[in-house]
Amino acid sequence: RGPLSTSHAGLIVFRLIGNPELFFVMVYVCIAGSLTIPGLPQELMLKDILALGLIGLGLIKFLVSKPPIRKEFGIARLSGFALMVVIIVHMAVRGWGLRALSGELWGGMAYVRVFIAFGFFVASDLVQLTEKKWRHLFAWSAVTSFIPGLAQATFLLSGGALYQQYMFVRVEAWALRQSLYASLSETGVVRYHFMSGIANTITMIGLVVAKWKYLFFLILISIPVALISGFRTAILMQLLNLGFFALLYSNRNRLKRIGWMISGCLLCLLLLAPFVDKLPLSFQRTLSIIPFYHVSEIARSDAFGTVEWRLEIWRIMLKNIPDYLFIGRGFAAESELFFTVNPRYASSAEFAYYVHNYHNGPLGMLLDLGIFGLISVTIFMVSSSIDVIRYKKLFNGDNFMNRYYSYLISIYLSQVIIFFVFFGDTMSYVPSMMFSLALIKALVRTRKEELAAAMPEEADVDGAAKILRNGRGSIAVTPT
Repeated sequence: RGPLSTSHAGLIVFRLIGNPELFFVMVYVCIAGSLTIPGLPQELMLKDILALGLIGLGLIKFLVSKPPIRKEFGIARLSGFALMVVIIVHMAVRGWGLRALSGELWGGMAYVRVFIAFGFFVASDLVQLTEKKWRHLFAWSAVTSFIPGLAQATFLLSGGALYQQYMFVRVEAWALRQSLYASLSETGVVRYHFMSGIANTITMIGLVVAKWKYLFFLILISIPVALISGFRTAILMQLLNLGFFALLYSNRNRLKRIGWMISGCLLCLLLLAPFVDKLPLSFQRTLSIIPFYHVSEIARSDAFGTVEWRLEIWRIMLKNIPDYLFIGRGFAAESELFFTVNPRYASSAEFAYYVHNYHNGPLGMLLDLGIFGLISVTIFMVSSSIDVIRYKKLFNGDNFMNRYYSYLISIYLSQVIIFFVFFGDTMSYVPSMMFSLALIKALVRTRKEELAAAMPEEADVDGAAKILRNGRGSIAVTPT
């Protein structure tokens, strides 16, 4: 009893080194909770440190035993390596942008996050989880996903007096400051960022734990919660997630699932219509995109003000793209920009351009990493999207594994569409999608191992077309 001894600490480290699955699970639990470490840069989160542990194990195993490269997501893997080469070239030409190197450029941590995310994607080949461990990962991720919401709620309810929780939880300082100002002054729209995360958790729990037949009731809960956030992308994400799940979960009852979803969405809109102008301003801001809703002028002005702001950013981007067609701007920016004290300039489209806050995935990638960066990312996302749909045929029946895989690929495909069409932030979306794809890849591997264990030795595991399924998830195999 007493302080943690050296032998105990060594035992913990040894346990982690010998258990890549534990690293893997902890990474996604930390992602769900947006957990960080006091003293480290906010951009370098706890999941990045844990991911480096798995990458280290992968390198050791590769040097010692040289395991064969797995076949899953081969094109995405190659295009990812191509993207790493593009990034290294840009770092050499445009500068590293790391504060630790005492340069004039900052923001280079974005490079580090992409390297870590892709390294983790490759190193996840080490991971082999059982269904029990997948259930643990799901449960703990659901629990920790409420942490960011509790952190912001505590901050706003205390009038900003309680902020110490952000020593351990990542914070978007500008967004938090805007929400606090609007809350205290009662003159603006308070955006509840944490509500979008809670809506995602409700959707995840509902789709994975419950049966698809409850999809209608799930919509009646998750969509209003997303609306409260004040972000239009939050409601868009919910609709895309639910739509992809209804479409991809199973060939059986597909039209019925789509019908339930459409009916639920229409019912939500009809129920809200009579009293939409009496709802909180954040609610009205999200609904302002619907033409026949009578929302307050404050909410409408706030919503469409950001539309004009984005259009101005994109005009600046289009003007400058020809200068960065082959070698982009890179991710780093002049360090003096981060010390601006002029709030009007800090919220301008010009400032957003200089700090790479583009709100446009394809244009942002083209401007930052040039045409070769855009091609690499496009191949990565398109090829992986095709693969996640193709591997869906390995999962069948009304069971946890099928529901969880269907949910994960629905999230992933929604992210791809949002990146290319609606929002897309290069520095955050690309690493996030690499982590998401690593999770999907590990689940595919688990399913293949399950099928291999259930098959006779002469069966072709990768020949998914030879796996015949019945409606309850059992399998029969046609031997080769």
